[in-house]
Amino acid sequence: TPHSLAAGALSLLLIFRTNSAYDRFWEGRKLWGKLVNMTRELARLGHTFLRGLDREHYLALVASFPAILMQHLQGKENTVRPSGGLFSEKQREALHGMLGDGDFRMLWESRNRPFTVTKMLGAIVSDAYSDPAKIEKRFGKLDFDGDSTAKLKAHLVQSQIIAERGHVEQMISDYANVYGACERIIKSAVPGSYSRHTSRMLSVWTLTLPFALVHAIGWRTIPSVATICWMFFTIEEVGHSIEDPFNLHILDPHWTGKEDE
Repeated sequence: TPHSLAAGALSLLLIFRTNSAYDRFWEGRKLWGKLVNMTRELARLGHTFLRGLDREHYLALVASFPAILMQHLQGKENTVRPSGGLFSEKQREALHGMLGDGDFRMLWESRNRPFTVTKMLGAIVSDAYSDPAKIEKRFGKLDFDGDSTAKLKAHLVQSQIIAERGHVEQMISDYANVYGACERIIKSAVPGSYSRHTSRMLSVWTLTLPFALVHAIGWRTIPSVATICWMFFTIEEVGHSIEDPFNLHILDPHWTGKEDE
């Protein structure tokens, strides 16, 4: 029957819709897991390679980055999150206490805070590996014209500096790639026309379903239609829900919004 043929087309639409939404969810989950691992690695590198105030400044920025990135991503869509994707007062105070006046003011006035954090991290690393006084304080005086032992030490230190800086710079570059990929998920939403067409087709199909069943199953049409509608509309709603992987906590029935504080 025409209704059966339409059911096949509708099933394909729902499958494609849900699969595309799940792809977005799973990509977001993988990116955030990668971000967590990179944050730990950057913190380890900072503890190992940096000294003094540079290390404290660097570690504070690394520690603040996940929260700043999450706020940045949730702020792209203000209709989902009750706070509009903005920091609460308690979050602002915690961030201010972690970063200090200068960094906090610079970040707060920035239009792209994750980019600003990576730029500041790059500046710290560049200064730490290009300031002769800091290098001498860490490694001691290097003598490329001394005896064989002094020359060997100088060349080893030079190679170590090049390798360390290259590794840290690459990690910061990967940081930027991760938040860029997260932004792509937020900005490249599932086309609205595709979602609307699926919803309209599902609505028409379920409204006409009782007329297709009533002559065959009689009174059992009512529970059958109710069950079928519940299944199909739930599948559609799951697709709408998981397509934004950075606001999934809104779906938690135990989430009240106080967690933002």
